Amino acid sequence: MKRALLKNKNFTLLLAGNAVSLLGSNMQQFALSLYVLAVTGSATIFSTMLSISILPRILMTPFAGVFGDWFDRKKSIVLMDTINGLLIGAYAFYFFMNGSLSVPSIYLLVVLLEITEIFFGSAMAAVTPSIVKKEELFDANSLKSIVSNLFSMLSPMIAAGLYGVLGMQGILLINSVSFFLSAFSETFIEVPALH
Repeated sequence: MKRALLKNKNFTLLLAGNAVSLLGSNMQQFALSLYVLAVTGSATIFSTMLSISILPRILMTPFAGVFGDWFDRKKSIVLMDTINGLLIGAYAFYFFMNGSLSVPSIYLLVVLLEITEIFFGSAMAAVTPSIVKKEELFDANSLKSIVSNLFSMLSPMIAAGLYGVLGMQGILLINSVSFFLSAFSETFIEVPALH
């Protein structure tokens, strides 16, 4: 059954978009935490960077559920990845111009990335039942869960490796481009209209 799901172009594109979004957001947050630790030397600020994403999740999740149900799901997914690409790209440009990022600006980026991830996840959850058969929904959600858990585990390791090699600006550039590529690929998902 899972093999048939992976042959479903729409589901595969959705799964890939979910993987890029999760990897990008989680990797960016961890790399930003490493950057803050390197710049400030403060373990307290480092741990705050890792935990700051909880607040937007608590406050925004109820709104995100409505967002996923009321608005065009495909456009919402593409929009959230595009916003992430623009946001991270703007920070890459700012870093290039100034040679560093301030701690308050990093806090803002972490919060904004978490908000877009919440709304992306809600739209993603609303799309899945529309593009897979009813009898495949359990397997589809299982695959999404496996991908989510896998990329959540891998993102800190990848972020640490890339941070060591490319630095903060390199990670910002890679993430910005990856979100734009993900948004572009998601435009090819065919989501049936709601009745």
